[in-house]
Amino acid sequence: MIRLISALLLIIGIFAAAYGGVQLYKPGSLEGEEPPLRLSVPVPVQPEQERPSAPISSAEPSPEIAPSIVGATPRSSSARSSGTRPLQDGIAAPEPNFGASSARVAAQEPSLMDRLETVPIAYETPPLASFGRAFDVTLSIDGTGDTSAISGLPGVGQVTEAEARVSDRVKATLIGSAFTIEGQSPETQLLSPETENVWRWRATPNEGGEHPLIIEIFALDGDEALPVRTFSDTVVVEVSRLDQAITLANAANPIVMVLGGIGSALAGLFGVVRFFKPG
Repeated sequence: MIRLISALLLIIGIFAAAYGGVQLYKPGSLEGEEPPLRLSVPVPVQPEQERPSAPISSAEPSPEIAPSIVGATPRSSSARSSGTRPLQDGIAAPEPNFGASSARVAAQEPSLMDRLETVPIAYETPPLASFGRAFDVTLSIDGTGDTSAISGLPGVGQVTEAEARVSDRVKATLIGSAFTIEGQSPETQLLSPETENVWRWRATPNEGGEHPLIIEIFALDGDEALPVRTFSDTVVVEVSRLDQAITLANAANPIVMVLGGIGSALAGLFGVVRFFKPG
C-alpha cells in the first residue's frame, strides 16, 4: 500500500510540475508582467497665421436699381412681404412654396413600422450543457412566405417557434453573462426571398448552474435599429469533478504548481526508494 501511494505521489507530482511549467511559459501567465513601452513623438503644432481683416466700408448702401426693361413693373415691398411675385402684365402670382411640397412628399413616405413584415422564426438551444464545453445556438427566420422556419435548424436541441415583424434588413444578437459567445455567421443579414436566414453562435459555459441565454432581433432602417422580439432560454450547466479540477489548475499560479509538483514527486520518490531499500 505504501508503495502504491508513493508511486501515485510521484506520478501526480511529475504531472503537476509539467503542467505548471507549461502554464508558466505561456505569454502573460506571470502576474505583474508589464506591456512593452511605446514611444510617441509629439507633432509640433504650427501657429495659426492671422488673416488680414477686410476693410470696413463706410459707404452708404446703394439704392435699388430700377429695372432696365421698358414697361416692367418694379417689385414693391408689399409684394415681397405677401409672398407673391409680379408679372410683366401687372398681375401678381404666388411664390412657389418648396417647403410645403417636401413636407407632403415626406408625409406620403411609409414609416419603418408600416414596412415591417410578419414572418415565422425558430431558434434552438440545448437543455443541458457541460462546463467548459462549447455548444451551438441557432436562429432561423423564413422570409420566403412559408409558415415555418424549422427547416433552417440542425434539429439536435430544444426548438422554439414564434413570429416577428421584421424589415428587409435584420440584426440578431446572443447575450449570456455566464458564457463566452462567438458569432459563426453575419450579425446583420438581408432577408432572403429564396431560403431561410440563419444565425449561428458558439457558446462556452464559464459557470455551473442555471443561466439565461437571450436572443435579440432588430429591424434595421439605415443606421437605426428597432427591437422587434426578445427570447430568453435557461440552460442548465453541469460541472463534473474533473472539470472542477481543471478549473482549479487553470486558476492556480504556475509557480506554485511547479513547486507543489516537485515536492510531491520528491515525496513519492523518497517513499519508493525507502520501500526498496534493503534491510
